[in-house]
Amino acid sequence: TAAPGGGWGPAMNLLDRYLARTALLYTGLVLAVLLSLGALFVFLGQQDDIGTGTYSVGDAFLFTLLQMPAQAFELLPMAALIGTLVGLGTLQRGSELVAVRAAGISIWRVAYAAACAGLLLMALMWTLGEVVAPPLDRYARQTKVFAKFADFELGGAGGAWVREGNRIVSLGQQSADGSFGGLTMFEFGPNRQLLLMSSADTAAPAGPGSWRLDGWRETRLAADGVRVAGPGTHELRSTLSADFLGLAVVNPASLSISSLWRYVDYQRANGLDATGFAIALWSRIARTLSVVLVCMLAVPFVFGPLRSSGAGARTVLGILIGVVFFLLTRTLENSGEVYGLDPVLIGWAPVALLAVVTTVLIARTR
Repeated sequence: TAAPGGGWGPAMNLLDRYLARTALLYTGLVLAVLLSLGALFVFLGQQDDIGTGTYSVGDAFLFTLLQMPAQAFELLPMAALIGTLVGLGTLQRGSELVAVRAAGISIWRVAYAAACAGLLLMALMWTLGEVVAPPLDRYARQTKVFAKFADFELGGAGGAWVREGNRIVSLGQQSADGSFGGLTMFEFGPNRQLLLMSSADTAAPAGPGSWRLDGWRETRLAADGVRVAGPGTHELRSTLSADFLGLAVVNPASLSISSLWRYVDYQRANGLDATGFAIALWSRIARTLSVVLVCMLAVPFVFGPLRSSGAGARTVLGILIGVVFFLLTRTLENSGEVYGLDPVLIGWAPVALLAVVTTVLIARTR
């Protein structure tokens, strides 16, 4: 039961469960809408690949379905904010929250009920990001790529080793823009004699069947001696795709928290730069915990300036806040490694700012 004077109380009472259930119901509806739109965009994005190799419409549909848990993980914070705004706003318009306040229930007690809904959503988000989404994402990419590129041999861990005809190509870690952190290529003749060795600092797709190699160096073995060229920029003609090569590299965005933790430990133990994976680790943890805060953030807007506004205004506001939070998080994640920022700061700064804003707004609400 609630503590005297509308305090926090030791446990959830009937009112808390009712408010939390309303927030969860509307969050589920909003998430369903966002996932439908996300699925549509993912499926439309597969149209250019349909017909390549054995990749069919059915494969594209399966790929879209398998991507839904990962989409839900990314969209859940925004869905929680919009859903809680709309759900509590509906209760406010029906004067139910007016009766709650008239009974002496504090704003913090309502925020507590919203936080309880956020805790359940956080558990769901953790399950999606830790258990469901990573294996389904890997399976989706493997199914797609092996349907499109059945003629290549692929291997490697932390980088890609690929055989393409008489070439053996090694590519380093893949970045978010699809480029790779280095290339080494060996080219052999008909009798398996080595004809060419080349390397590049970075390799990036430059169009269909083309790669741009920066920092390119080449050593060609010929009967009359060895010829060396570079460094410079070189265009490599190849049918290798960044999607295909991405199967053999470790993509931080598709790893679970436990896998990221182990990978960061491995890289640091071996003297490797773990900044990119550390940023992904702390950002993923912070994003999961942010669901509780965004549910609480909806409370001051329901009781505050937007208490008389319609669901449309609250929805627009929720989208704007969610987009700003998303852009701030992504900007820090993408620029943190470039500017050498601390991974813990990058991961937790947006959530800390969100916590401060939420606390101040709730405290100022009457």
